[in-house]
Amino acid sequence: GIIWVCVAALLGSRLNLDGAEDPVLQLVHGPWSIALPVLLLAAGAIGTTLIASYLALGQFAADALCAATGSCSLEDNQRAKVASVMLPALTACIGPQLYLPLLSFAGAFPSVLLYGVLPPVALLLSRSPKKLPGQEPVLVGLAVTAVLFLLVNLWLWLTAV
Repeated sequence: GIIWVCVAALLGSRLNLDGAEDPVLQLVHGPWSIALPVLLLAAGAIGTTLIASYLALGQFAADALCAATGSCSLEDNQRAKVASVMLPALTACIGPQLYLPLLSFAGAFPSVLLYGVLPPVALLLSRSPKKLPGQEPVLVGLAVTAVLFLLVNLWLWLTAV
């Protein structure tokens, strides 16, 4: 939200920043000279994220299917990729009352584990001879920060009304 407010300020848009409405929606409903670049930026960001995510998820599903069955044809590969895209798409079609909480959960827990906790822990546990001076305290600090972030997310998740 803060980045979009900065974009609006740079574009000279007059936003109502009282928190009643999303700044992005205010930009999109503004003049076309502002709405069009904002829509293109949002579509590009969403599109590139979705493309990469679905490619990775589809390949993971295909690899899992091949490993489970012991063989894999091109048809099996394509079926696994279609199935990996259909489940989130069908969930999104149910509506925002289900999809948005699931999306929030995915950003609060699995993403933090995957990108915040696992990399420093993996480096700490690696047997690589290429250790940098002072590397260990930095990695421990990163791992502890990520775990604290997870705990805050858990607390917010459990106390949400």
